[in-house]
Amino acid sequence: MDSELTDAVGGRNTWQQNVSGVAGAAAGGAALGAVVGGPAGAFLGAHYGPILWTAVTGFTGGF
Repeated sequence: MDSELTDAVGGRNTWQQNVSGVAGAAAGGAALGAVVGGPAGAFLGAHYGPILWTAVTGFTGGF
């Protein structure tokens, strides 16, 4: 059990990369949402873009 904890690898990116990634995801989500659904789509894209970015980064071991 203890050896499993010591073998955990994380923290592959910095806070600057995280801020940049979330900002880019929000902007990209808003742009895509605006094309698809106007202002309401832009709002939803700006909201869910960073959530999706966080999930993908977490699942791929970026944190």
